[in-house]
Amino acid sequence: MKNRLQVSCNKGWRRFWYDSHVSLGFYTTLFLLVMALTGLTWSFTWYRTAVYSLFGGTAPKVKNTPRPEYRQKERKDAAKQSRPDRQRHTGREKDRKETTFNYAVWDKAADAVHQLYPTYKSVKLGMEGIEIAPNPNTDRRQTDKIQFDPQTGRLGSITYYKDAPASQTLKGWFYAFHTGSWGGVWTKVLYFLAAFIGGILPLSGYYLWYKRKFSSRQKR
Repeated sequence: MKNRLQVSCNKGWRRFWYDSHVSLGFYTTLFLLVMALTGLTWSFTWYRTAVYSLFGGTAPKVKNTPRPEYRQKERKDAAKQSRPDRQRHTGREKDRKETTFNYAVWDKAADAVHQLYPTYKSVKLGMEGIEIAPNPNTDRRQTDKIQFDPQTGRLGSITYYKDAPASQTLKGWFYAFHTGSWGGVWTKVLYFLAAFIGGILPLSGYYLWYKRKFSSRQKR
């Protein structure tokens, strides 16, 4: 067992690749498994719902963006509209432009946030509110959400991370364990090495399979 967990560098290339495939694969199994299991929460709805339910949370709703072929079909259908329909469509577009968000209020909102949070890691201002990471020494997605008036920039209610629903905290934890940011720089380095080795494992496995098959043919 001890020899299987070490890499021999002085017994030929075949033994080196065999030891690398076995021992390095053993060391990186846990990291690769965590990356895979947490990454699937962004890929499949049924998996995301099951995992969030397992940890006592509710899966957040993800907006489905139309595929490129459907977008192209929608453009063709829009081009076939009659002139009155186009005029009504352009009228709706003008109404939207008139109700465009005033981005100048972000300066007022940012100044107000800076007064509440003298030190922070990052601030994200959007149409639906403000997300701020108050702890500058963490790599996790611990963000407070602030509502503000889009007309005046006055801040409204604040939802602190500790009071956030389980779905938001779980999403932050899944992201941290998927990227390795939960432990700072050192865990990011370990995750990088594990991902790099994980990419080499298929190549080393194919090399060993090819050598075994080729050597067996030569013996015949």
